[in-house]
Amino acid sequence: MPKRLWTPSLTDFFFIAVIFWLFMADPSGWERLVTDGDTALHTRTGDYILDHGSIPTVDPFSFTKPGERWFPFQWLTGVLYALLNRWAGLKGIVLLAGAVIALTSTLLVRNAAGVTALLDASDLSRERYDSGLASYIEILTADQQLFEQQLLLAQTRGAELRARAELYRTLGGGWQP
Repeated sequence: MPKRLWTPSLTDFFFIAVIFWLFMADPSGWERLVTDGDTALHTRTGDYILDHGSIPTVDPFSFTKPGERWFPFQWLTGVLYALLNRWAGLKGIVLLAGAVIALTSTLLVRNAAGVTALLDASDLSRERYDSGLASYIEILTADQQLFEQQLLLAQTRGAELRARAELYRTLGGGWQP
């Protein structure tokens, strides 16, 4: 088995620190992510799907409009929440949400570190060119790698923002960063 698998990196520690900061440092940390009723609705919808083996087409929970046509767009999230709730209760749902937040933050840190390293490499290649130790192709290669990493970082940041917005919407707007 590779030694790297058992050797923690700085980003592994960052991941653990984000989980700790989000949920354990504050006494109400776990509850912050489920303060809205939509989490319960998603979980209950997932329970319905698991119990009946089908996605409901009419609203089974409404007392003001029973039998109205209903579109549970987030049915898969509901099933996942229901499975987690059956396994570990609300803490399972919150742990999933926290892991998603921590993972995207960790990816951002890794990508940002890659950009920093490539900026240094680009600067070094320019210094080598200025002193006559390298050709201009070395600068172009370093800059190309830098731009690719910067694009990846921008895409990761965009994905994080989309994931946070989706998490916020899925959890019913009750999540506070």
